[in-house]
Amino acid sequence: MQIIGMRNVDWNNKVKAVLTIKTSEGFEMKNFKLVEGDNGFFVGSPSVKGKDDQYHDTIWIPKELRDEINKLASETYDSSMEPNKNYPQFSNKEVVKDLEVPF
Repeated sequence: MQIIGMRNVDWNNKVKAVLTIKTSEGFEMKNFKLVEGDNGFFVGSPSVKGKDDQYHDTIWIPKELRDEINKLASETYDSSMEPNKNYPQFSNKEVVKDLEVPF
């Protein structure tokens, strides 16, 4: 599994970046959100707003895989930070980190 794109965002909330993940089979999943929570970063699944004005995940990820994605995304984001807090914008096809996940 790879993060093939990470775009830093300034939405004045806890969302710090939007990322695209690609599996070893070539399946790309877009619009994951890297969120800064009280206990560090975590990755939010792509979601849509329902008629009830609540956001609902569009995919489900098992805990073990979600933990690996969280670690990979946090490391990628941390390693991209500059001392002046200007973060590079990765192109959609640039492979930032690679993680072998049986998927």
